[in-house]
Parts: sequence; C-alpha cells; structure tokens
Amino acid sequence: SDVVRLLATQSPQRGAGYVVECLLRGGAGAAELRCEPLRTVRLCDGSVSPRSLDVSPSGQFVGVGTNGGTMHVLRAEKGFIIVGQDTDGSLNPYDMGMGWIVGADKDDFIGKRSLTRKDMADPLRKQFVGILTEDPAVVLPEGAQLVSAADAPAQAFPKAPVPMQGHVSSSYWSSAAGRSIAMGIVKGGLARKGERLIVPLEDGRNVPVVLGDPIFFDTQGERQHG
Repeated sequence: SDVVRLLATQSPQRGAGYVVECLLRGGAGAAELRCEPLRTVRLCDGSVSPRSLDVSPSGQFVGVGTNGGTMHVLRAEKGFIIVGQDTDGSLNPYDMGMGWIVGADKDDFIGKRSLTRKDMADPLRKQFVGILTEDPAVVLPEGAQLVSAADAPAQAFPKAPVPMQGHVSSSYWSSAAGRSIAMGIVKGGLARKGERLIVPLEDGRNVPVVLGDPIFFDTQGERQHG
C-alpha cells in the first residue's frame, strides 16, 4: 500500500523550513496532512511549496487542498454514525437500523424495558436514513430541515411555520462516491426509503432529495472484509 512519510516545506516569507507530519487515510495515493491552521493555508494557496514528498511506490506528488476532515467523510461513506450528531437521546438501536445489536433473546439487560414501551413502536418516530440530492453536485448544509414537497416554502424564511419531516445530521462531498452524500433523522424514515422530500435553503432554493440507505460506498462490505 502507499505510504506517505514526511512532507518537508519551505516558507519563502520566513526563509525557514519546517516539517509537516503526514497521516495516510484512505490509501489510493491520498493522504491527510495535519499541521497548524496558518501553515495549512499557506500550503494550499501555494505560498509554501512542497520541497520533498516521499510517496511509494508511485513517487508522484499531485497536489494539496483542503478536505474538511477525511475521517468524517470516510465514516459517512460507510454509514458510521457520530453519537450526538447523527443521534439524540430519543433514538434507540432500532431507529438507527441497528436492531441486530440488541440481544432480544436475553432474559434482561439495561434498557430492555424501555424498548417495549408503546411509544417505541410509534411509526412516526425519528429514524436514521441516508439522503441523496437529485443534483449530485449540491452539498446540503448540516442542520438543514426536510419538508414534504407540498409544504415546500415559496420563499426563503417563510412567515408561516412549515411542518418539518426531519433534518440533515451529516453532509459531505464524497470523492469515492463521485457525488454529495448526507445522512439525517426523518419521521418514520426507515419505511420511507425512496421517498422524495425537499430541503429549503437560506438562499430560497428548494433542493429535492431522496431518502435511502445510509451506506454510500462499498455497500456490500466487499472491500471492508476483503
């Protein structure tokens, strides 16, 4: 596999060199560079130029750019959640599509009684789903609300309240998927996969999206378990 060792850079403004450690994430000749924010800006805008990049086996340096957190993108591509971002205190494993993790055959465990309460079977409980924009180039803002097509506002910041179906909890551009990807919490979401909803944006646009599975890359786990 490709191994990135060190990226030595030279600052023309200061005339002094420094070394940025490289952490490889994702393979395929791509690496995530971690350094101080100011140095990151200078590295990406070209005011600090790479002097030596040891990448094997190709030995080629293609370029650098801001990514926004490789680890976050990779986990979202596989549908891995961030507790507290993609969940809240009201969601249970079944709402997350993770019922397999519950040992229902056990005589008892902490939380078993709670899972049998009537409101846990409410078909309109908030549930975790994948979200794809119909235009793959549009990256949804995290926290954006989802509404039905019939309730889509005609303008930005509507005066009358709009019934919300859910919200976007995570949203990224995925190079592996070649498009934007998002995840969110939607009322009765697990039974609504394939349904079309609208995400109203602050600029007045109504972005159509489709609900689906929250795994966007290696959906069968062939690479993960290969």
